[in-house]
Amino acid sequence: MSSDAVPPVKTPSLPANYGGVLRFTLTGMVFAFVMFVIMGIFGLTMRTEQSGLLNLLGPELFYRIMTLHGLSMVSLALLGSIAGFAAVIGRRVVLDTRWLWATFFFFFIGMMFVLFSTLGGGFAAAWTALYPLPFHGGYAFWGVIGATVGIGFVLVGLLFYCVLITRTVSRAHGGVINALGWPLIVRRTARQENLSILDVLAVAVAIPGIVAVIAGFTWLIPLWLQASGLIQSIDVLFMKNFDYLFGHLLVNLTIYFAAGLMYFLLPAYTGRAWKLSRTYALALNAITFIVPIIYLHHLYQDFAQPLAFQVAGQIGTYVSVIPVILITLFGGLSQYYRSGIRWDVTTIFLAIGLWGWMFGGMAAALDATIAVNQVMHNTLWIPGHFHTYFLLGAVVFLWGFLFSILRTLSGAGSSPRTRYAAAAYGVGGAGFTLMFLASGASSIPRRYAVHFPEWQIFASIAVPFIILIGVGVIWIGYVMLSRVPRAWERTRGPVDILPEGGS
Repeated sequence: MSSDAVPPVKTPSLPANYGGVLRFTLTGMVFAFVMFVIMGIFGLTMRTEQSGLLNLLGPELFYRIMTLHGLSMVSLALLGSIAGFAAVIGRRVVLDTRWLWATFFFFFIGMMFVLFSTLGGGFAAAWTALYPLPFHGGYAFWGVIGATVGIGFVLVGLLFYCVLITRTVSRAHGGVINALGWPLIVRRTARQENLSILDVLAVAVAIPGIVAVIAGFTWLIPLWLQASGLIQSIDVLFMKNFDYLFGHLLVNLTIYFAAGLMYFLLPAYTGRAWKLSRTYALALNAITFIVPIIYLHHLYQDFAQPLAFQVAGQIGTYVSVIPVILITLFGGLSQYYRSGIRWDVTTIFLAIGLWGWMFGGMAAALDATIAVNQVMHNTLWIPGHFHTYFLLGAVVFLWGFLFSILRTLSGAGSSPRTRYAAAAYGVGGAGFTLMFLASGASSIPRRYAVHFPEWQIFASIAVPFIILIGVGVIWIGYVMLSRVPRAWERTRGPVDILPEGGS
């Protein structure tokens, strides 16, 4: 397959340091995958506890595991998506690998802080805690300090990455305005020959990433000042706005960077270039300007919020759905349609990701409707839609991409039987997330460690589906990890990750 599907900015040759970029990609994504398996086991344990099949945790340990599971899953998925996207955008521009390794270092340190603070320090207040939490809880004081410092390290790593991407891609195209495709948007006849959909996506997502870092520290620094006694009180609604702004953006960054992996891979398998048009440029720019606003739909329950904020949250959410449908669903399905694509682990995962992101997004948009939110917000509908577009959307894009590049770099063959593992992941994920959504539709509350007997049927049905996910993940993981040594060795010479027609 020709590399014309993703043309380089200036020259068909890859940057001289591309092997170093790939080593960062492999390190970040393999670490993320291993952590995903571990955190998935914790997730299975929690759901089994709620089903009544296991009664070993108790509320205290349950909430510690819930906190670790949530913080780690978001962090590892974000690390995996930015590591993968570095390999994609690093084919087109020269990325400074020192900044990339700094990114990994801060993510790794931050995640280890969270791990030890929850399991060792007993921190169990999640990331949405407001006064008197997180500092006045039934756990060690150092636990909450360690967890919040860990979040801070992750934010520093994200800042390194987003500044690097914004600066490098913008310089390659003569400034941020050009990199965002504004000449193409403003003047319909304007042509930006060297600009691709991946370039615009890179800058359009990295800018909100910097906003997420600012919001995160606007939330963290007052917490630390209050813990030190330098300030006595904080406006709780102010804190909650920045808490949810940063958390909302972290999740959306993960999804959009992961989607970039699909925009790169699918044309290589189908032979159809995913060209940048004025409409696509507009849709991608909506990520920059609309996604940071719609965190407001998380705060409908806060009646002290100005009414204009609540209205903006609902309208912004509906508007944000348009680029997702336009670029991801229509664009992705048009790539598949009558392409004669060969179905393997990667192409199956990318297809699952398309539908998982779309159905999860629909469930999220439904909850973002104020009238529905008043009923559903504190139910298991929320983890239902989140797990749908995360487990069956962003994360599945990551593992499809990792499987593809490891196969390409290692030169290994492909066994058709691994497709069954991908199918097991998809079926298991669908059953698991549907049980969350069904629980929410039945008004079962979220964040309850212990479920009444009449609630346990949904979790009981979910458990076999989670095990099915585990079977698929372990099978595919064994295949992928066995290819890592050979793939790593190949990065020391001239090599590309573009698959030749799939296999």
